[in-house]
Amino acid sequence: GSKDTVDLFLGHEVGHALFTPYEGWHDSPAQAEVPRSFLNVVEDVRIERKIQAKYPGLISSFKRGYTVLFKENFFNTQGRDLQTYSLIDRINIKAKLRDLVDIQFSDEEASYVKDVFAADTWDEVVDAAKAVYEFMKENQEEDSDSHQSGDSSFDENQDSEETSVSPS
Repeated sequence: GSKDTVDLFLGHEVGHALFTPYEGWHDSPAQAEVPRSFLNVVEDVRIERKIQAKYPGLISSFKRGYTVLFKENFFNTQGRDLQTYSLIDRINIKAKLRDLVDIQFSDEEASYVKDVFAADTWDEVVDAAKAVYEFMKENQEEDSDSHQSGDSSFDENQDSEETSVSPS
């Protein structure tokens, strides 16, 4: 249990250390034309995929760690209709909890989701995050009653480096 969550958190942070470019991350969100929270969700997907590819032993730690966090309701998902979550929040939850949750994406959303999960470079992270953000703006998907504890992903002013899974 707790060993897996420690490995998950450490693996996640090492993933950022190895793969998140300092320059890109420290550019202002205005420069990227997308809120930092959106970049963070997409970058988390990318670095978690990359760290597990680099250290395959982490794959089972991540699975077990996220299972523990899910059971402890770390993501505040229990008893909630995840389909009511905004697109970026559904992507975030699906990326972390995988088959522990049943989350559907519309045909229109599917290509954005595919691009998020496929992003391999920082530029692709920025492009995918921007595309999701623009799509949500066009569809006026407000996340006013933020479902995640203390983390409204649809917050243009958020300039935090906190990740929704990171304790640091």
